Amino acid sequence: MTKRAPIWLIANAASGSHDAATIDAVIRLFSRSGRPIARRIPLGLRPLPTGQQARAAGVSLIIIHAGDGTISSVTAGLGDWDGDILVLPGGTMNLLSRALHGDLPSIDIAERAAREDIPSAPIPVISGGGFRALAGIVAGPTSAWGEVREHLRNADLAGLAASVPEALNETLSGDSIAVDGIDEEFEAVYLQPATTGMDVRGIVARNAVDLIAHGWAWLAGDFRKGPSVELGTFPRVVLRHNGPIGLLVDGEKAETRSVATFSADLSSQRFLSCKGGIEWS
Repeated sequence: MTKRAPIWLIANAASGSHDAATIDAVIRLFSRSGRPIARRIPLGLRPLPTGQQARAAGVSLIIIHAGDGTISSVTAGLGDWDGDILVLPGGTMNLLSRALHGDLPSIDIAERAAREDIPSAPIPVISGGGFRALAGIVAGPTSAWGEVREHLRNADLAGLAASVPEALNETLSGDSIAVDGIDEEFEAVYLQPATTGMDVRGIVARNAVDLIAHGWAWLAGDFRKGPSVELGTFPRVVLRHNGPIGLLVDGEKAETRSVATFSADLSSQRFLSCKGGIEWS
Protein backbone atom coordinates (compact mmCIF):
# COMPACT_ATOMS: atom_id res chain seq x y z
CA MET A 1 0.00 0.00 0.00
CA THR A 2 1.28 3.45 -0.92
CA LYS A 3 2.03 5.56 2.12
CA ARG A 4 -0.12 8.69 2.27
CA ALA A 5 1.40 12.12 2.74
CA PRO A 6 1.07 13.50 6.28
CA ILE A 7 -1.77 15.82 7.30
CA TRP A 8 -1.43 18.57 9.91
CA LEU A 9 -4.26 20.15 11.89
CA ILE A 10 -3.93 23.67 13.34
CA ALA A 11 -6.51 24.97 15.80
CA ASN A 12 -6.85 28.26 17.64
CA ALA A 13 -7.93 27.32 21.16
CA ALA A 14 -8.19 31.04 22.05
CA SER A 15 -10.93 31.62 19.48
CA GLY A 16 -14.42 32.25 20.80
CA SER A 17 -15.70 29.58 18.39
CA HIS A 18 -13.16 26.93 19.39
CA ASP A 19 -14.75 23.61 20.30
CA ALA A 20 -12.48 20.77 21.44
CA ALA A 21 -15.21 18.23 20.69
CA THR A 22 -15.35 19.42 17.08
CA ILE A 23 -11.58 19.04 16.71
CA ASP A 24 -11.72 15.51 18.14
CA ALA A 25 -14.53 14.64 15.71
CA VAL A 26 -12.51 15.96 12.75
CA ILE A 27 -9.54 13.82 13.79
CA ARG A 28 -11.77 10.74 14.00
CA LEU A 29 -13.29 11.41 10.56
CA PHE A 30 -9.89 11.50 8.88
CA SER A 31 -8.65 8.47 10.81
CA ARG A 32 -11.69 6.40 9.75
CA SER A 33 -11.06 7.40 6.13
CA GLY A 34 -7.55 5.99 6.31
CA ARG A 35 -6.00 9.45 6.39
CA PRO A 36 -4.85 9.91 10.01
CA ILE A 37 -3.73 13.37 11.11
CA ALA A 38 -0.01 13.16 11.79
CA ARG A 39 0.39 16.33 13.84
CA ARG A 40 -1.92 18.56 15.85
CA ILE A 41 -0.65 22.11 16.38
CA PRO A 42 -2.36 24.30 19.03
CA LEU A 43 -1.88 27.96 18.19
CA GLY A 44 -0.45 30.17 20.89
CA LEU A 45 1.47 27.34 22.50
CA ARG A 46 3.94 26.74 19.67
CA PRO A 47 5.36 28.87 16.83
CA LEU A 48 3.47 28.87 13.56
CA PRO A 49 4.71 26.14 11.19
CA THR A 50 6.81 27.26 8.24
CA GLY A 51 6.67 26.20 4.63
CA GLN A 52 10.13 24.70 4.99
CA GLN A 53 8.91 22.50 7.84
CA ALA A 54 5.85 21.42 5.87
CA ARG A 55 7.95 20.54 2.81
CA ALA A 56 10.49 18.64 4.91
CA ALA A 57 7.70 16.58 6.47
CA GLY A 58 6.10 15.92 3.08
CA VAL A 59 2.79 17.43 4.22
CA SER A 60 0.06 17.46 1.56
CA LEU A 61 -2.82 18.97 3.52
CA ILE A 62 -3.04 21.44 6.40
CA ILE A 63 -6.40 21.82 8.17
CA ILE A 64 -6.95 25.15 9.93
CA HIS A 65 -9.81 25.58 12.42
CA ALA A 66 -9.73 29.30 13.18
CA GLY A 67 -10.99 32.74 12.16
CA ASP A 68 -9.98 34.76 9.12
CA GLY A 69 -7.09 36.59 10.79
CA THR A 70 -5.49 33.42 12.14
CA ILE A 71 -5.89 31.63 8.82
CA SER A 72 -4.22 34.57 7.11
CA SER A 73 -1.28 34.47 9.56
CA VAL A 74 -0.81 30.71 9.22
CA THR A 75 -0.86 30.73 5.41
CA ALA A 76 1.50 33.72 5.30
CA GLY A 77 3.94 31.81 7.50
CA LEU A 78 3.78 28.88 5.08
CA GLY A 79 5.15 31.15 2.35
CA ASP A 80 5.43 29.46 -1.03
CA TRP A 81 4.53 25.98 0.25
CA ASP A 82 2.06 24.89 -2.43
CA GLY A 83 0.03 22.23 -0.63
CA ASP A 84 -3.70 22.13 0.10
CA ILE A 85 -5.43 24.13 2.84
CA LEU A 86 -8.74 23.08 4.41
CA VAL A 87 -10.41 25.98 6.21
CA LEU A 88 -12.87 25.12 8.98
CA PRO A 89 -14.95 27.93 10.54
CA GLY A 90 -13.51 28.72 13.96
CA GLY A 91 -13.71 32.49 14.35
CA THR A 92 -16.16 35.34 14.75
CA MET A 93 -17.03 36.19 11.14
CA ASN A 94 -15.56 33.28 9.14
CA LEU A 95 -15.87 35.17 5.86
CA LEU A 96 -13.32 32.96 4.08
CA SER A 97 -14.96 29.71 5.20
CA ARG A 98 -18.35 30.99 4.06
CA ALA A 99 -16.89 31.96 0.68
CA LEU A 100 -15.35 28.49 0.26
CA HIS A 101 -18.00 26.27 1.83
CA GLY A 102 -21.17 28.29 2.40
CA ASP A 103 -22.67 27.99 5.87
CA LEU A 104 -21.66 24.34 6.34
CA PRO A 105 -20.41 23.49 9.85
CA SER A 106 -16.91 22.16 10.41
CA ILE A 107 -17.99 18.52 10.74
CA ASP A 108 -19.80 18.46 7.39
CA ILE A 109 -16.86 20.12 5.63
CA ALA A 110 -14.36 17.73 7.22
CA GLU A 111 -16.47 14.70 6.36
CA ARG A 112 -16.37 15.58 2.66
CA ALA A 113 -12.68 16.44 2.78
CA ALA A 114 -11.82 13.18 4.51
CA ARG A 115 -13.46 11.33 1.60
CA GLU A 116 -11.35 13.46 -0.79
CA ASP A 117 -14.60 14.78 -2.23
CA ILE A 118 -13.63 18.46 -2.43
CA PRO A 119 -11.66 20.13 -5.26
CA SER A 120 -8.87 22.58 -4.49
CA ALA A 121 -7.41 25.58 -6.30
CA PRO A 122 -5.51 28.80 -5.57
CA ILE A 123 -7.74 31.65 -4.41
CA PRO A 124 -7.58 35.40 -5.13
CA VAL A 125 -5.84 37.45 -2.46
CA ILE A 126 -4.90 41.11 -1.96
CA SER A 127 -1.30 42.22 -1.41
CA GLY A 128 -0.11 45.67 -0.41
CA GLY A 129 0.76 48.05 2.38
CA GLY A 130 3.04 45.38 3.79
CA PHE A 131 0.15 42.91 4.22
CA ARG A 132 -1.72 40.14 2.44
CA ALA A 133 -5.44 39.51 2.85
CA LEU A 134 -7.46 36.40 2.07
CA ALA A 135 -10.90 37.71 3.07
CA GLY A 136 -10.61 41.48 2.78
CA ILE A 137 -9.24 44.79 4.01
CA VAL A 138 -11.04 47.73 5.62
CA ALA A 139 -8.98 50.90 5.26
CA GLY A 140 -9.81 54.10 7.14
CA PRO A 141 -11.39 55.36 10.36
CA THR A 142 -14.21 52.80 10.20
CA SER A 143 -11.55 50.17 10.96
CA ALA A 144 -11.96 51.36 14.58
CA TRP A 145 -14.90 48.96 14.66
CA GLY A 146 -12.32 46.18 14.85
CA GLU A 147 -11.95 46.97 18.54
CA VAL A 148 -15.69 46.53 18.92
CA ARG A 149 -15.43 43.15 17.20
CA GLU A 150 -12.68 42.05 19.59
CA HIS A 151 -14.76 42.89 22.65
CA LEU A 152 -17.72 41.11 21.10
CA ARG A 153 -15.60 38.05 20.37
CA ASN A 154 -14.39 37.96 23.98
CA ALA A 155 -17.84 38.68 25.46
CA ASP A 156 -16.33 41.77 27.13
CA LEU A 157 -19.42 43.86 27.86
CA ALA A 158 -17.51 46.63 29.64
CA GLY A 159 -15.05 46.91 26.77
CA LEU A 160 -17.93 46.85 24.30
CA ALA A 161 -19.67 49.73 26.08
CA ALA A 162 -16.48 51.80 25.89
CA SER A 163 -15.37 50.89 22.36
CA VAL A 164 -18.67 51.54 20.55
CA PRO A 165 -18.75 55.31 21.35
CA GLU A 166 -15.03 55.55 20.51
CA ALA A 167 -15.60 53.86 17.15
CA LEU A 168 -18.58 56.11 16.43
CA ASN A 169 -16.55 59.22 17.25
CA GLU A 170 -13.56 58.17 15.13
CA THR A 171 -15.80 57.29 12.20
CA LEU A 172 -17.45 60.72 12.30
CA SER A 173 -14.37 62.84 12.96
CA GLY A 174 -11.67 60.95 11.04
CA ASP A 175 -10.27 62.20 7.73
CA SER A 176 -11.71 60.54 4.64
CA ILE A 177 -9.95 58.09 2.32
CA ALA A 178 -9.27 58.93 -1.33
CA VAL A 179 -9.07 56.32 -4.09
CA ASP A 180 -7.00 57.24 -7.14
CA GLY A 181 -9.29 57.61 -10.14
CA ILE A 182 -12.45 58.13 -8.03
CA ASP A 183 -13.71 61.68 -7.50
CA GLU A 184 -15.59 61.06 -4.27
CA GLU A 185 -13.87 60.37 -0.94
CA PHE A 186 -15.18 58.00 1.71
CA GLU A 187 -15.10 57.43 5.46
CA ALA A 188 -13.36 54.14 4.71
CA VAL A 189 -12.75 51.78 1.78
CA TYR A 190 -13.32 48.04 1.67
CA LEU A 191 -11.21 45.80 -0.59
CA GLN A 192 -12.33 42.23 -1.24
CA PRO A 193 -10.55 39.61 -3.36
CA ALA A 194 -12.35 38.75 -6.59
CA THR A 195 -11.73 36.29 -9.40
CA THR A 196 -11.11 39.18 -11.80
CA GLY A 197 -9.14 41.47 -9.45
CA MET A 198 -10.44 43.08 -6.27
CA ASP A 199 -13.88 44.51 -5.58
CA VAL A 200 -13.70 48.01 -4.08
CA ARG A 201 -16.45 49.62 -2.01
CA GLY A 202 -16.58 53.08 -0.49
CA ILE A 203 -17.90 52.83 3.07
CA VAL A 204 -20.40 55.58 3.89
CA ALA A 205 -20.83 56.82 7.48
CA ARG A 206 -21.99 60.42 7.27
CA ASN A 207 -24.90 60.60 9.68
CA ALA A 208 -26.46 58.90 12.67
CA VAL A 209 -28.51 56.50 10.53
CA ASP A 210 -25.39 55.31 8.68
CA LEU A 211 -23.51 54.86 11.94
CA ILE A 212 -26.30 52.84 13.51
CA ALA A 213 -26.43 50.64 10.41
CA HIS A 214 -22.67 50.10 10.59
CA GLY A 215 -22.86 49.29 14.27
CA TRP A 216 -25.51 46.66 13.71
CA ALA A 217 -23.58 45.18 10.78
CA TRP A 218 -20.40 44.82 12.85
CA LEU A 219 -22.17 43.45 15.90
CA ALA A 220 -24.10 40.99 13.71
CA GLY A 221 -20.81 39.60 12.40
CA ASP A 222 -20.53 40.97 8.86
CA PHE A 223 -19.24 44.52 8.49
CA ARG A 224 -19.82 44.33 4.71
CA LYS A 225 -23.55 44.78 5.31
CA GLY A 226 -23.13 48.40 6.40
CA PRO A 227 -23.86 51.34 4.03
CA SER A 228 -21.44 51.39 1.09
CA VAL A 229 -21.05 52.31 -2.59
CA GLU A 230 -19.69 49.85 -5.16
CA LEU A 231 -16.75 51.49 -6.96
CA GLY A 232 -15.82 48.65 -9.29
CA THR A 233 -13.37 45.80 -9.73
CA PHE A 234 -9.69 46.66 -10.26
CA PRO A 235 -6.33 44.84 -10.53
CA ARG A 236 -4.62 47.63 -8.56
CA VAL A 237 -5.79 50.39 -6.21
CA VAL A 238 -3.98 53.34 -4.62
CA LEU A 239 -5.43 54.74 -1.36
CA ARG A 240 -4.51 58.15 0.08
CA HIS A 241 -5.12 59.56 3.55
CA ASN A 242 -4.00 62.49 5.67
CA GLY A 243 -1.66 60.43 7.83
CA PRO A 244 -1.19 56.69 8.41
CA ILE A 245 -4.10 54.54 7.24
CA GLY A 246 -5.75 52.35 9.86
CA LEU A 247 -6.52 48.88 8.55
CA LEU A 248 -8.41 45.75 9.38
CA VAL A 249 -6.64 42.97 7.48
CA ASP A 250 -8.80 39.85 7.57
CA GLY A 251 -10.32 41.30 10.72
CA GLU A 252 -7.04 42.09 12.49
CA LYS A 253 -5.96 45.65 13.30
CA ALA A 254 -2.98 47.05 11.42
CA GLU A 255 -1.66 50.29 9.97
CA THR A 256 0.11 51.37 6.80
CA ARG A 257 1.55 54.56 5.33
CA SER A 258 -0.56 57.47 4.10
CA VAL A 259 -0.28 56.39 0.45
CA ALA A 260 -0.67 52.66 -0.05
CA THR A 261 -0.96 50.50 -3.17
CA PHE A 262 -2.92 47.23 -3.12
CA SER A 263 -2.84 44.63 -5.91
CA ALA A 264 -4.84 41.55 -6.80
CA ASP A 265 -2.87 38.32 -6.60
CA LEU A 266 -3.26 34.54 -6.27
CA SER A 267 -2.43 32.42 -3.23
CA SER A 268 0.55 30.05 -3.28
CA GLN A 269 -1.51 27.38 -1.56
CA ARG A 270 -4.59 25.66 -2.94
CA PHE A 271 -7.78 25.90 -0.87
CA LEU A 272 -10.37 23.12 -0.72
CA SER A 273 -13.90 24.34 -1.44
CA CYS A 274 -17.25 22.61 -0.98
CA LYS A 275 -18.62 25.17 -3.45
CA GLY A 276 -16.09 24.06 -6.06
CA GLY A 277 -14.46 27.49 -5.94
CA ILE A 278 -14.52 30.69 -3.95
CA GLU A 279 -17.79 32.64 -4.05
CA TRP A 280 -18.38 35.70 -1.88
CA SER A 281 -21.94 36.19 -0.66
